Amino acid sequence: MRAAVTEAAGGPIHVNDLSDPDRRSGEVLIRVMAASVNRLDRMVYERGFGPNGPVAFPLVQGIDAAGIIESGSGSLPTGLRVVVKPSIACRMCRWCRAGRVADCADPMSFGIDRQGGFAELLGVPRGNVVKLPDDVSFVSGAAAAHTHAVVLRMIRAAGELPPDPITLVTGAGGGLGTAAVQLATALGHRVIASASTDEKLLATRDLGALVGLNRTTGDLVEDVMASTDGQGVDLVLDTTGAGEVIEEAHRSLGRCGALVLVAAGPGTKLELDALETYRARHRIVGSANSNMADFTDVYKIIAEHDITPVVSATYGLDDAGAAMEAIADRTRIGKVVIEMGEAT
Repeated sequence: MRAAVTEAAGGPIHVNDLSDPDRRSGEVLIRVMAASVNRLDRMVYERGFGPNGPVAFPLVQGIDAAGIIESGSGSLPTGLRVVVKPSIACRMCRWCRAGRVADCADPMSFGIDRQGGFAELLGVPRGNVVKLPDDVSFVSGAAAAHTHAVVLRMIRAAGELPPDPITLVTGAGGGLGTAAVQLATALGHRVIASASTDEKLLATRDLGALVGLNRTTGDLVEDVMASTDGQGVDLVLDTTGAGEVIEEAHRSLGRCGALVLVAAGPGTKLELDALETYRARHRIVGSANSNMADFTDVYKIIAEHDITPVVSATYGLDDAGAAMEAIADRTRIGKVVIEMGEAT
């Protein structure tokens, strides 16, 4: 098979001919049609580190993929269109045993701890494979595997929300941000989008955001309060991981509001007034990954609401290096996808 191989931290990335992966016990072999490039892929590429520590190079990256089962059996027959859940749960820790694989204490990831999706073939545990709805393209399937499923977990992790919740999405122009605007809108939220440029805010309006706030030209907290008649928001989906943004988002919460964090940089601090947090009934939740129910459900939501994940650019396998560079472009809106086959 052909695969894009990252030779070392910082590159280069070369497309090489490699042996086809063995089909291990309990796995199916998938012919990859599309694989998206994520900020996590870029972090591994730049630093040589993943969530579990240093990674081994050379490495075929790509944490998520969509394609066709090349060799399957039973409920996952050869020829079935599928999408791959990016992380592999240990199935042994207390969280996995409780069905909370998003909180697995010892997960592995494709493209970090083992071969990823930037290849023509990929071996995948059966439990990580979900049927891709007929009306969802491979490009959309791959683009949603990490972002939309993670966002659905964030929304569910927030806990009980009032009817027609007001939701602030920070970093709304990125891959996770655009997914958050789309999913929150589909689920009946009134969305306020925050981004760093007017161009990104215009894009979020097309995705369903009712209000767009440029935090570089205004005061995010004041603008949120003005947009909500002083009551603040019920939910913040922070996709930036940036300390200053998180702090502003926290101060934008209304009574009984929830702040959900999907990332944070090393040393990022959030100061809390414990008395005010108690009085206002605020919740602060760290969320990452997704449970299998989230991963399965999100594709049903995508199909039902005719959601097309925002993709800024697609590249062929031979241009995997350029795709990795494109993910570093801060002006980018939405995802970057490497396409191995037709977008059907």
